[in-house]
Amino acid sequence: MRYHFHTIGIVVALALTLHAAGHAQEPAPKPVAEKPSATQPARGAIVPVKLQVVISRYQGDKRLSSMPYSVSVFVGGPRASLRLGAQVPIATTQVTDGVKTPSFSYRDVGISIDASAILVEPGVYRADITIEDSSISSANQVQGAPSISGVPVFRHFRTADSVLLRDGQPALFSTASDPVSGEVMRAEVTLNVVK
Repeated sequence: MRYHFHTIGIVVALALTLHAAGHAQEPAPKPVAEKPSATQPARGAIVPVKLQVVISRYQGDKRLSSMPYSVSVFVGGPRASLRLGAQVPIATTQVTDGVKTPSFSYRDVGISIDASAILVEPGVYRADITIEDSSISSANQVQGAPSISGVPVFRHFRTADSVLLRDGQPALFSTASDPVSGEVMRAEVTLNVVK
């Protein structure tokens, strides 16, 4: 009887070993791949988006100007930059030993936009944007500015912030009133996933 239990124990141990070995050789089930979409890109996928920035100037309810700019970026990629403008000559006069010598210095005017985007959750992107806008006007074009004939007035607007956007969604990015002229500057941004 003792040998019988011993034999049964060996047979059971052998059966368990063979069963475990058989399962070890079975291939593991493959994970189901997620299908990418415009709102949920595949992990590690390169997703290009276009950020449309519109800068508008208002005097009261009247829109004075509206300029659109587009910047293309890769989600999770480096910042993209846009620079557009000119160097404006500014006449200066140097006096040496009572002699006036006209000369010029130059100042940059125009628009600078730096932007990047990341995916914060499925279908929601965070756009980080810096906008710098400088322009030149004559003193009589800017209400409240000191009136000196022939002397240019340089205007400057800068904003840096983050905004959460969905594909195709516009958002008011920034708004500010010019303390000199009373004009209101508005910056709006729209994100579009490039398909």
